[in-house]
Amino acid sequence: ASIDFQLQRARERKQIEAIQARREHKLAKHTRFMKYIPEPADRERNPDNHEWIVAVLNHAKDLGMDVHRNYKDLAIVAESLEAPLPLGWESHAVPQGQAFA
Repeated sequence: ASIDFQLQRARERKQIEAIQARREHKLAKHTRFMKYIPEPADRERNPDNHEWIVAVLNHAKDLGMDVHRNYKDLAIVAESLEAPLPLGWESHAVPQGQAFA
C-alpha cells in the first residue's frame, strides 16, 4: 500500500506541476497586455491579476475587438467590465454562470 500511495503522490505532483506550467505559459502570453489594462477597482472581488487580465481580454474578444491591433483600448474594455448597469437594466446569468444584461 505504501508504494501505491507514493505513486499516487508522484502523479498528483506531476499534475500540479503541469497545471502550474500551463498557468505560467498563459500568464507570459498575456504579459504584453498588462501595461494597458488597469488593475481592477475592486481587488477583493478580483484578487488574481492574471484572471482579471484574461477576463478583460475575453470581454474585448466578445465585443469583437482585435486585441492585437487595438491593445491600447483595453483600458476602456476594463472600465466597461466594472461600470454599473444603466438605470432599469438587470443582470442575469445563464446556467454556465456567465452574466449578461
